[in-house]
Amino acid sequence: MNEEDLRAKYEQQRPFLQAWGEAVAHEILSRLVKEIGPDRSLDEFLKIPPKPRIKTTRSFLAKAVSAGNRYACPLDEITDKVGVRFVVLLRTEIGIVAQIVERCERWQAEKSRDFDAERCERPHHFDYQSVHYIVRSLRPETMDGVEIPTGTPCEVQIRTLLQHAYAELAHDTTYKPSLAVDHVVRREIAKSAALVEATDDIFVGVKGRIESVHQELRRVHSALMEVYEARVGPVTDRSPRLTYCLLDPYRDHLAEMTPATLAQFLDQHDFVPDRIRQRASLSVLYSDPCVIALYFFVQNHPDLLPERWPVDRTHLEMIYCDLGISTEGRL
Repeated sequence: MNEEDLRAKYEQQRPFLQAWGEAVAHEILSRLVKEIGPDRSLDEFLKIPPKPRIKTTRSFLAKAVSAGNRYACPLDEITDKVGVRFVVLLRTEIGIVAQIVERCERWQAEKSRDFDAERCERPHHFDYQSVHYIVRSLRPETMDGVEIPTGTPCEVQIRTLLQHAYAELAHDTTYKPSLAVDHVVRREIAKSAALVEATDDIFVGVKGRIESVHQELRRVHSALMEVYEARVGPVTDRSPRLTYCLLDPYRDHLAEMTPATLAQFLDQHDFVPDRIRQRASLSVLYSDPCVIALYFFVQNHPDLLPERWPVDRTHLEMIYCDLGISTEGRL
């Protein structure tokens, strides 16, 4: 097939390639929303908005006829004519997207690049890090009036933000002849690949430590909401934001708070729910379940609470007064 015929046939494919790329991106995003749950937004999970990219005709022809490629039928053999990239923060999050790709019954997914497998095969080699899939439609589909044939391919790339930065720079050394022969540049790029992997390992460890703390804060927040709704009234904002902000300095005492201990405290100080209700419309603090934890801590650790208090102390004085505990030398 000559170049003009190849150009014409590729131009005919572009509409359904674009439609399939958009269908793949939408399917993965809709499943990802369910996978990550209501406590995390897509904008937080994905660091760059995924947008299907279709090869320009010029780019396709350049790949089809370049000397290093031996395609008998470029239209069938080139599988990255359209692609969509998902960029996450940490390596451990790549697997979340990968599972969605592998489990979707709408297409057949085949790994075309697997960083973990390559690392096992070549443990001393540091290079481009990413997971690539080729997903092919299993049946004919119609999207916005465009017919998508069975077997239409779309490349799905999944990488971290660090891997993405490396890939964007390394792309120049691969495709620009003026840099490809520069051994100094190649060496620097290889060094950066090793740093990317090492940095990602550190980030994963840090995230793990943070998550262990957040898990305990989430448990406490859940206990506080349960008690607040039972003793004070409905919780209008279920976000754990204030709990995280105000109680994190006391993480070594969080284990003391359970639904049982909080209920016992309120049984012994049954006026506290009334005080909270009276002030709920005046301050966001009293409309948030974490206020019960503050009463609890003032009663049980009157010296510790002000010592680590992270914000203005105005409300603390009111809570000490409610409980009949002196603020002298404390606030």
